[in-house]
Amino acid sequence: MPVELTTSRSPTRWGGPKFTLAIVFVVGVVLFAAAMWFLPHPIVLPLFSVAAIVGAIIVAIVAWISKHRETATDLSYWDVVGAMTMIGVCAALLSDPEQAIPLLEQRQNK
Repeated sequence: MPVELTTSRSPTRWGGPKFTLAIVFVVGVVLFAAAMWFLPHPIVLPLFSVAAIVGAIIVAIVAWISKHRETATDLSYWDVVGAMTMIGVCAALLSDPEQAIPLLEQRQNK
């Protein structure tokens, strides 16, 4: 016989970690597309890496001061922070700094 458990939260509630994850995804896609369109290609991945790490720091601050508590079955702010950090580190590892250095030196000499 199935048992129904009641929860104090509404399933259609806006906000919280799921909304934050959706916003981070949309902002990340828009940032990556804009960077691919307007910037030289060797700079895109390092820029995306820095943006993901900075975004992870911002979400970590939100997680630290948030009243939303972690549960084992639900998404938490710390999960979003971990995903953003992993994406930022992977983007940094995939980028080739040897291609970006001449572009940055060229802009500095102007």
